[in-house]
Amino acid sequence: MSSENARNPTQVEHTSMRRETKYQPAGDVPVSTDRVVSAVRPDPEDNRRIVGILATYRWRKEGQIFHVREGRTHIGAGRIKEDSMHRLVEVCCEADTLLSEDHAEILVQAKKFWIRDLSSTNGTFLNGEQLRPETAEELPNNSIIKAGATEFIFLKIEPISAVHTETAARPDSRTRVSEAGR
Repeated sequence: MSSENARNPTQVEHTSMRRETKYQPAGDVPVSTDRVVSAVRPDPEDNRRIVGILATYRWRKEGQIFHVREGRTHIGAGRIKEDSMHRLVEVCCEADTLLSEDHAEILVQAKKFWIRDLSSTNGTFLNGEQLRPETAEELPNNSIIKAGATEFIFLKIEPISAVHTETAARPDSRTRVSEAGR
């Protein structure tokens, strides 16, 4: 069996001029343990700001963290579908046999986060609810994303400068009291 077929748990059968698709539940398709999940591979040409992380404990006891960057971050087990350079997805879990090559994407623009299922074979779930294919849904902080057999927790990252600016912009109550007493 080719590695392409090993990743796809859907079977298509042709019976009397009718095509039928059967879904195999996750329990019926083992996750390969002989291949290690790809590590975070920093791309020296990718200068987009890191604005979040995806963490998973599915593959390693100590866990694994993937960067979420401004723009689009693809989740999958292979290459980005509509990329002329045939780049690998940024969150690559090659060992997950239930994950499509380009399964889902996180979209980040103007500090707003969305997630979109890319018509994957087994769907993408956000906090237990299945996403409609090709429809962007808001992605809240501390969300659980399930893609294939992998569960991720999504965490937003605020730049340190934004945290310090917000703190400095708020006047200290002690300062107001002392100024009022003058």
